[in-house]
Amino acid sequence: MKLNLFFIIPSLAILASAATSDDTEGGWNNAHWGMTAQQIRETYPSSQMLSTPETYQFGGGRYICSLVLPNVPIADETFNVHFLMDRTSSLAAVQIQRDFPITAKGKSVFNTIRDMLTQKYGAAVSDDDASNSSFAPGSRTVKWQCTNMQIILRYLITPRSGECRISIAYQKPQSTENL
Repeated sequence: MKLNLFFIIPSLAILASAATSDDTEGGWNNAHWGMTAQQIRETYPSSQMLSTPETYQFGGGRYICSLVLPNVPIADETFNVHFLMDRTSSLAAVQIQRDFPITAKGKSVFNTIRDMLTQKYGAAVSDDDASNSSFAPGSRTVKWQCTNMQIILRYLITPRSGECRISIAYQKPQSTENL
């Protein structure tokens, strides 16, 4: 039995370290909070500048997107990654999204992504019904909270068309210094 514990304890330490290594700086993939658009372009040479910047508002923040990384493979599908900058022109959030014309296909991809995020970040802190006057029953919002980021996975169904959107938002924690 002592021999088994000799191998098990170091293995558990390695797994615990790997589970938290992505959370030390915060961000998505190789993009970390505070990067400039130029640094993101150097990190992702296939990223593209938008001709007209887009404004995003979510999670209590307002962001500007002028840089997109198209066709990123996730769960056997391709998604567009939007790099969102704060008022200091520093990376503060990443929005990944894709629209699906068929709800059943979107639901399957959503379930796969939810499982992948749970495997990487642990159990979600919430998994809520997101249906309301704009989104049909079956819509979901799932959240994970890490030390240096919040992750929000959404599966939103359009009532009339039956189309759906999957979005994954990685967001830097909001500053509370002025509260």
